[in-house]
Amino acid sequence: MTDLRCVIKFKTCDGIALRGESLNILFLGLSALKEFLLNNFAARIQEAGFTSLIYNNRCWGSSGGEPQNKTDPWRQIEYIHAAISYSLTLSDIDPNQAVVWGSSGSGGNTLTATALDPQVKTMISQVPFVSRKSAQPTAPKQSSETVEQARTSDHRVIPGTKESAEFFQDVSQKKLPPDFKWKNKITLQTYYHIFKHKPIQYIHRISPRPMLMLVAMKDSIIPTDVTMKAFDEAGDSKELVKFDCGHFEPYQVEVFNRNVQVQIKLLRKHFS
Repeated sequence: MTDLRCVIKFKTCDGIALRGESLNILFLGLSALKEFLLNNFAARIQEAGFTSLIYNNRCWGSSGGEPQNKTDPWRQIEYIHAAISYSLTLSDIDPNQAVVWGSSGSGGNTLTATALDPQVKTMISQVPFVSRKSAQPTAPKQSSETVEQARTSDHRVIPGTKESAEFFQDVSQKKLPPDFKWKNKITLQTYYHIFKHKPIQYIHRISPRPMLMLVAMKDSIIPTDVTMKAFDEAGDSKELVKFDCGHFEPYQVEVFNRNVQVQIKLLRKHFS
């Protein structure tokens, strides 16, 4: 099959340049890059006949923004809108078939972005962050000092979780060029921004558009009961798929194959 990838760059509302590949709009979670297995999803979706755009979030990888390693969900949601608007300017894109796909932290962003943007016709949310309770197991110890530091400190960084460190370290060694610099760290202020974000408050606004949510039932990063509560609050036209695995296994071979097949089935159901 012909490789349809090309390097793309588009500017957002505040002038930041996001960079990715045009291969649906796909993006990964809290500290992940598009190079971390996202190409695998995009390639399979492309093989099924759907064009995809993948990019790195602001302040991560090849995209612009300072400081590096900072995540602000509401900024990222604005950039999802920018990515959608950019995609709909491309000559081979049907504006009635815009799909957003997100995983983990970005899975929550897709819920909010879809709820707020009528240009999105359906969405796929994989092991999503849905509220502050989703982040509690991995959050730094809460104290007035920590909260104030998180609110005011742009540049202080803290390490990611042990589980994410092991997964990303393995993936980065396999997927990133030797000279590519990536660190499993996020700014402390990232937690401040995350705690303000509650996709669960918006999920009811996605209906009647189709929504697919994929949940890892042994997820130690995002509590499953919180995710299931969010799904219950969604309206009609929703689908839930459960995998008997942990947070990172939907990206890996055995679960990945079943996972991506479910996603392609949804796309064919609504857009073929």
